[in-house]
Amino acid sequence: MLRFARRPDSVFHAIVAEVLGHAIDNARLFPDDHVLSEEDKRERQEWYEACFPRTATLLTSDETVSQLLLLRDAHLDNNVLRQLTDYHWLLLYESIVLFCDLHNDSEEKTIGSYWIERIDADSILGAYFWDLDFVTPELTDLTESQRDMIAVSRETWAVVEGLKPHPDELRLVAWERPGPHLPAGVPSDRHLAIYPPTDLPGWYVECEEQDTDWGFKD
Repeated sequence: MLRFARRPDSVFHAIVAEVLGHAIDNARLFPDDHVLSEEDKRERQEWYEACFPRTATLLTSDETVSQLLLLRDAHLDNNVLRQLTDYHWLLLYESIVLFCDLHNDSEEKTIGSYWIERIDADSILGAYFWDLDFVTPELTDLTESQRDMIAVSRETWAVVEGLKPHPDELRLVAWERPGPHLPAGVPSDRHLAIYPPTDLPGWYVECEEQDTDWGFKD
């Protein structure tokens, strides 16, 4: 499972699985066994840059597919909790925003075993992301000492500066607590007008074991 700022409930867990599958399809565009013509390659690159405008400056489409597959496998593995790097957070950020826009405009509202009329991307980012520093261009105007004062990491600064990642910056590191790691609870109604609800901490049925030592926000 991916380590978010808040322990995911079962709805968010299903949304992330759908988001990553959708992002993989968009980054690939063509089937794996399709032999790309020069026109196909141009079309794929243009589509990739449209879907992932920031990530496309840091990773090739093939690299992005590899990272998305890595994220999806980690997300579906309940035995290990894995910490994302800022490069992954950026990729997940763009994937969520794109998916939510398309979902909200679509007539198809089924995600996993849920029916969700509308997904609020901004609320999801605020609830489950630690911060959005990696998409804050003003950080490039700060000196190193100023960045240290507000706890901006070198990796965050590198993402904002558009520096391509070192291989170590694309590793999903296992968090300390052993598994299994399961979604925090399930809603009483599988038909949702909006996700997440206003009262996110209290809306789902809590699991018996709480996460006081996971280091989540609350």
